[in-house]
Amino acid sequence: MTNTAQLFTLGRTLITATAQAAVEELQLDALVFIRRHHSGDWGDLCAADQAANVEAITTGSGRLFSSYKVNDEVTLYVVTEADRSATTVMLSTDY
Repeated sequence: MTNTAQLFTLGRTLITATAQAAVEELQLDALVFIRRHHSGDWGDLCAADQAANVEAITTGSGRLFSSYKVNDEVTLYVVTEADRSATTVMLSTDY
């Protein structure tokens, strides 16, 4: 179930050049993935990674990570820094 609440501070939002190119080529809206991440929809993460995100929110420290498989070739990652200073959309190859 997807929570629509904003669970943490995003900080500055960024997108890598390669992720921007992929988003444009595939006619996607990067904000959709940022909103999913921000509301606790971690996408295609295993249970352990999801639990790590919940722990990071609970303690207020630790990075937050989401993974969204867009197609067979493209996976978008959304990563919020441990200090909540920035959230970056990137391709899996940028990570």
